[in-house]
Amino acid sequence: MFTGVMANTWLAATAVAVIAGVVGFFAVLRGSTFAAHAIPNGAFAGAAGASLLGLNPFAGLAAFSVAGALGIAGLSRRSRPDVATALTFVMMLGIGALFVSWSTEYAQEAYSLLFGEVFGVSADEVLPILGLGAVSLGHFGRVALDPVVAILAPNDQPKMRRCAVLPSVAGGPG
Repeated sequence: MFTGVMANTWLAATAVAVIAGVVGFFAVLRGSTFAAHAIPNGAFAGAAGASLLGLNPFAGLAAFSVAGALGIAGLSRRSRPDVATALTFVMMLGIGALFVSWSTEYAQEAYSLLFGEVFGVSADEVLPILGLGAVSLGHFGRVALDPVVAILAPNDQPKMRRCAVLPSVAGGPG
């Protein structure tokens, strides 16, 4: 039914759609949509830096995603979370622009990761996308079980253990 390129596209897009739907639901509930938008876009710097060094862009994405989350968390202790998110986001985009300017060639991989190019997914990228997606959903399911129960069965809240994921919904610390 699908050619190789279309099968890769379908698999990658389906994995991303499922993960985005699950994580997006809780990002909206927590009021963390700005951070959920900023971290992936700011991780562009990691892909650009990895491409510049000849490394796998996924490694750069992962490194800069973690660095962005840690930067937001660290700066949020000293200022408002939205200001910390904006500062981290702008810094990571600036570093990405610097890395791209140092490159002497068109950074196709970095641009496709920044702007999205679902038809550019190669066969060797599908397995890491599916693997990371499965790990993400498994971890997220373990962490977010209490908020799901709190949302679906609000009368059972006293039986639940304390939850820090959604304090206002699950009755956790807050």
